[in-house]
Amino acid sequence: MSLRLVLRTFDSMVSAAVTENLEEAGVKVLRKTQGAPNTRFIFLQKFKEFLKENMTSGRVHPVQQCPLPVILCLFHRMIRLLRSLWDDHASHAASRGLVSSDKAHVAEWCFADDSVTFVDIQRFGGVMSHLKKEHKELLQKCSEHRSRSDLHLPPTSLLELLDGTIMLFDIGAYKQLGKMATLHDTMKEYVLALQDTQSKIDRAAPEMTEVLAEVNHAKSVFLEKSAEQARQRAWLIAVVYSKEKQLDVQWIMETAMRTIENATVFFPFIPEYYIEVCINAYNALKHYFNPIQPFRALEHLDRINEEFARFLAKHFANNQIVNTVGWFMGVRREAATSALLNEPGFQMSSVEFLLGGTPGQATVSASDKRNFSLRKYQEVSPEEIKEVEEMISHLKKCQISRERKSSFSEGEECTICYAHSANCVFQPCKHVSCRSCISQHLMSHKECFFCKSTITKVLDNNGKVVPIKSGKS
Repeated sequence: MSLRLVLRTFDSMVSAAVTENLEEAGVKVLRKTQGAPNTRFIFLQKFKEFLKENMTSGRVHPVQQCPLPVILCLFHRMIRLLRSLWDDHASHAASRGLVSSDKAHVAEWCFADDSVTFVDIQRFGGVMSHLKKEHKELLQKCSEHRSRSDLHLPPTSLLELLDGTIMLFDIGAYKQLGKMATLHDTMKEYVLALQDTQSKIDRAAPEMTEVLAEVNHAKSVFLEKSAEQARQRAWLIAVVYSKEKQLDVQWIMETAMRTIENATVFFPFIPEYYIEVCINAYNALKHYFNPIQPFRALEHLDRINEEFARFLAKHFANNQIVNTVGWFMGVRREAATSALLNEPGFQMSSVEFLLGGTPGQATVSASDKRNFSLRKYQEVSPEEIKEVEEMISHLKKCQISRERKSSFSEGEECTICYAHSANCVFQPCKHVSCRSCISQHLMSHKECFFCKSTITKVLDNNGKVVPIKSGKS
């Protein structure tokens, strides 16, 4: 990376930091304006309208009104604002034992009474209209629960702001973190392509002037792309995946978990997105920030893992969560399936062995004493045997599905270079090659390597269009 590029990146980082501080200060002044309750009311109303406009879960054709990068920036500003206001309020009400922002959570009565106006979303116990009919007597006692918890929590407006920030992570911030994480893979592809191009230059004979000119042109393009990716990555390290931003995500995860754990009588009224925020925030910490901000370097990592495991175990099959149990089941099942099938040493026969099956042999009955089988043990109920059978059937289906999806990307080598996997498919002819080969080829040709059909676009193994610069029109 050139010195000019380094200086430009540094200037961008400084500008971003200054902009963040100015935006945070502006929002803080607006939010803390003394003697102007209308200003605070307008701020909250506009914030809730913004959240409602950008909710996409219930739409047939989801449309994100606000760009995801803006939502992510707003999320981090709101975290800093919230923690500052919360701690200020705690310091002024120390005699009441108000908890600090490290122990912040939304009071459960906020989800049940009309003091906080929530958008029309699903709750743990179902829709709000059903809950009001089902828990009439409980709702009448809501004011009593509110008065008992008022001593340890800040004003309702701050709790409402906290809930909105938790929702903000769910509707956009998490999506943008995942989107930016793919930059690492893209940069890696360009680096590999650059190395491959250099090796072709080193092997080419000096008299192959036309070939060398074409390959050198490809090298210059890959160098330019790699430098651009490096600049973007440096920006992301400073602005998106910094240590401070990592701690913001950790805080929102622990706050959402604490809200769920502290809920008792009004547990069914908690919005569903609280569970999703807990799961997604943990995933972001473990996969999106890593390796820039290593997951294992988090403070109190053992406590975080222990609390998260306890959270999953406790609420995995909670019968109070009528709409999310199936979702939890799916998350756990798919996570276990993915972990097994991704394990290099995994063999389907090792699972079939539980019921007495062996490679090339059908599953044996309980009367056959020659082989091990769970069917032989009285301690194992027929229902548990059925669950194992369903698990084996599910694993086989997923394995077959994976083999079909990866038939052109992971299972085949590129027949042009025999160095990389064939992870790009040409349209409309459906022939395949690696990204490096097709990138270089399309700089001077538009025809397929194999059938000479005109290539209209190139797709990766996920069906997404691969952006490739064409040299000829």
